Amino acid sequence: ESTVALYDFVMHTMMPLSIVTVANVALVIRVLWQKRNQHGDWQRKWKLAAHLILVAIFFMITWYPLAINSIIYMYTSSSVSTDLQVKYFFFLPSLLEMTLPIVSVFFLPDFKKVVFRFRQNTIIPQIVNH
Repeated sequence: ESTVALYDFVMHTMMPLSIVTVANVALVIRVLWQKRNQHGDWQRKWKLAAHLILVAIFFMITWYPLAINSIIYMYTSSSVSTDLQVKYFFFLPSLLEMTLPIVSVFFLPDFKKVVFRFRQNTIIPQIVNH
């Protein structure tokens, strides 16, 4: 049973975390390297890179504590580790799933223009003839 649990943990938690972390770091390095070598319209690409960095950091903040605490629990079976896991760390990935769409919406290109648009209504006096 412990072999299956270890396999499940490594293949379904640690491998995806490692792959996502390495891929995000490589993508950010690639974007910054291209920015250094090319001159052009980098505002759009910079927003895309900022969005990627924000999502990657948020992903790591929500998943790594759970993974690290799971490793500690597997080798020590500490009651403190169990308490932390049950009270806090199990809910962090749910937080990611709930807030990621909201974060992504704010990085849409015209979101601020459309949502935070204030209309300037001009009132013109008119003469009413009866």
